Amino acid sequence: MASRTLAAALFDMDGLLTESESRWRIAEREAAAALGLPLTDDDFELTMGVRMADVAKRWFEWHPWDGGPSTHEVAAMVVDRVVELTAGAVALPGVVDALDLVAERGLRVALCSSSDQRLIDATLAALDLTDRFEVIHSAEFDPHGKPHPEPYLATARQLGVDPQHCVVFEDAVSGCVSGKAAGMAVIAVPAPHLRGTASFGFADIVLESLERLQPSVFDAIEGRTPGTDGVAAPLPPRLSGRRPRPGSLVLRRGARLSRRSLRRRLGRFRSLGSPDRRSSRG
Repeated sequence: MASRTLAAALFDMDGLLTESESRWRIAEREAAAALGLPLTDDDFELTMGVRMADVAKRWFEWHPWDGGPSTHEVAAMVVDRVVELTAGAVALPGVVDALDLVAERGLRVALCSSSDQRLIDATLAALDLTDRFEVIHSAEFDPHGKPHPEPYLATARQLGVDPQHCVVFEDAVSGCVSGKAAGMAVIAVPAPHLRGTASFGFADIVLESLERLQPSVFDAIEGRTPGTDGVAAPLPPRLSGRRPRPGSLVLRRGARLSRRSLRRRLGRFRSLGSPDRRSSRG
């Protein structure tokens, strides 16, 4: 029976390595107020993990503004503000240990973010993590952003690793969809307010925090058989004879995502992932 051998670990950035949503909220609220847009936190939540260039386009579709800045300029304004707020950023608990663990496992390590390159550089510098990644990829200039698979496929190409031998770490649904669509294993680490929801039910593994990452997680991923459609089959319900502690590690029986289901999930984000090559987020 075939198994998935992991060769690389691909990490998202915003919300996974550092708590950045509060900084995005400040910048987005300021931009929306300046434009006179009646956007709410629910609107901002809907576009988590999506390139800011695509987010600005969506804002314009929702509430067109006459004259004033273009969507490109709005996106750049928001990203510039987040860069300003990033100086004091700190790594989330478990990040350094997780990077150490994947390195000890012999996996190559890459970053794949929807954020503009200048924000990635500022964030990794603030976290002192720049040297921990062999490849640092921004979806800023990709033809499509997350949830399209292109950002993760592009990262795998830069590493020279087959997507089937990659595992993705993500905190956003759009990023998890991107990783799955790329044919990679996906470990979801949802934000605290999203833990326990069904939104991440299609991920291979759901962790409460990167602090919960352990070698047995990789053992479980490598021990399962890819499905006939190229998407990983479900993981066993337990990693060992004991059930994982509630809230620490959840293995989803429904980890296999059919092509029909994947298309349906991608369709929910399609309008948010349209091509744009100027500015981005996530």
